[in-house]
Amino acid sequence: MSQNSVTSISSCKSLFSSGKSSRSNPSSHSKAGELSSAYYSLHIDCEAAKVKSQIEKDLHEKRVKELKELLTKIEDENWKYQPIDELLGLASS
Repeated sequence: MSQNSVTSISSCKSLFSSGKSSRSNPSSHSKAGELSSAYYSLHIDCEAAKVKSQIEKDLHEKRVKELKELLTKIEDENWKYQPIDELLGLASS
């Protein structure tokens, strides 16, 4: 997960948990609509960033798990094969 996504997620949390409503000034209805629209746009961007970060994290964990399994398999089967250095005559006997 990149540092930018962590920063954007934390700023999203503070932005949306502040409890402030865009409808706090009822005298300016068009401004409230613009602010509401901007709020929802930011909210969607933040939600997309959260989902992207979670997907990236899940994919990374899956790759690490697969690599660990492959390493275990290679270590378990290593005894079956003669070292390449010996096959090429490079190893000192």
